[in-house]
Amino acid sequence: METRITFGVITAACVLLCAVGSEPAEAEIYHFTQIATSPGAVVNYSDYTPSINDSGEVAYYFAHYGGDKGIFVGDGATTSTIATIDGVFSELSNPSINDAGDVAFRGITSDYEIVRYDAATSTYTSIADTAGPFNWFALSVSINNAGTVAFKGTLDNGDTAIAVGTGGAPAYIASAPNTVFQSLGAPRFSAGNSSLVVAYWASKPSGVYTIRKGGSLSQVTVISTSGTFSTLSGPSINDAGDVLFRGSMDSGGAGVYAVAGNSITTVADTLGPFGWFHSHAYSNTGSAFLAQMDIGTDFGVFTGPNTTKDKVIATGDTLQGFPSTVSSVDFGPEGLNNSRQLAMKVRFEDGRFSIIRADPFGELMAVPDGLNAAVAIKTWWQAGLGRVIDNPSEQADLAFTYRFATTTGQLLVKLGDVALGTVPAPPALTHEFTTVEIPVDVLSLFPDLPPTLELEFILEGGGELSGVLIDDITFPGLLNGDFGTGDLRGWEIDAPERSAVGVAAPALIPEPATL
Repeated sequence: METRITFGVITAACVLLCAVGSEPAEAEIYHFTQIATSPGAVVNYSDYTPSINDSGEVAYYFAHYGGDKGIFVGDGATTSTIATIDGVFSELSNPSINDAGDVAFRGITSDYEIVRYDAATSTYTSIADTAGPFNWFALSVSINNAGTVAFKGTLDNGDTAIAVGTGGAPAYIASAPNTVFQSLGAPRFSAGNSSLVVAYWASKPSGVYTIRKGGSLSQVTVISTSGTFSTLSGPSINDAGDVLFRGSMDSGGAGVYAVAGNSITTVADTLGPFGWFHSHAYSNTGSAFLAQMDIGTDFGVFTGPNTTKDKVIATGDTLQGFPSTVSSVDFGPEGLNNSRQLAMKVRFEDGRFSIIRADPFGELMAVPDGLNAAVAIKTWWQAGLGRVIDNPSEQADLAFTYRFATTTGQLLVKLGDVALGTVPAPPALTHEFTTVEIPVDVLSLFPDLPPTLELEFILEGGGELSGVLIDDITFPGLLNGDFGTGDLRGWEIDAPERSAVGVAAPALIPEPATL
């Protein structure tokens, strides 16, 4: 449903009443959404890290002081309880969530048990338990979009096994110790798919460590320590079968590396500004990792080797909308989705813990299907664009459509040095565009009608992250008001530091570096 806003005729008499008063490649701008927070000090707070699906739902373990302790799913607006320690479960572990909202975890009832919570029916399905061939399970599990759960456990005979299951007899991926493997790491599915291929590490009796991928029928070795690496850990896999891992080199130094086919790419290493890497996550759209800075004890989550341009969050940061400074951050192997959203656990200097989702601002500015293109403006303070109108008409009707991507900021529309009006951000976001119509008495505003006038659209953030999409600008003498050229041809851009202006399309979200 379209919303339409119509202004009265803008004349000189009503202006006083109507007007209301780096680096070349700028860092991605993130909007931080609080999923959960502790009301005060937290007791028995686990080291478990949150898991995020492609809808931005976050599964997490949380233990409040004097409150519930359990596994929950939230998206920043609503929260669902998956399981609590209340007599049914005496212990819970790190959760894993798929795109359907199903959640897998290890729980302890009368036995150790791998459990899947089915979101559609709000019921539990037992994937494996210690009443069967297993007598123990590792804390970490992974669920795919088919509802299959990958896990690691110890068998009754003392062997370690990696298996996948849906509730019947599990399918085994690998076991140890034997003549092939000495020990095994926990398996990991790709984020957001239904494949039965997992990635895991395995050591051989010879002492060689390998990273492997595959299913119950066959697996292949991706990389091993018989080459240039001395240690390997924590593999993650994407839909293409590319694998991300942490490793140390025989020649010294360590890093995060990606393997695609026979090609190894360094994502970040200790030759740069990082001193050590603690965890990482992989998706179809990129990678992210938790690292310690080379100098000092600061930690942060990054998406690449540049601590400024690629930073998501780090200790010492002050986040917009959060009252205290970040004192620590934790990030796990399922903390990144295919929409480039990240989920993490953050502790603040006032002692509070929060589960936080970082949303790339470009994703918030995406143009819906059916719309060819629109101009996207994002800023903390002020940014915009303008175009000179030649031989302006004495009477003119200005119209445009807009959609805010935030509940902060206001859009100021000017002609020459006269403010035609302001549009404040709404209290709640909508996916619909709103049409604004402003009749303008140009001759009344400018009695000595100049040969040119500049029409400007300025987003004012006031120190808060703000964003807006604008499209279908019509005004006599204006060209490329629908941005049908796919660019900002003819427009002048004003995008100072911590701002960006560009064209957004359904399959193309502008990055500041391309503006």
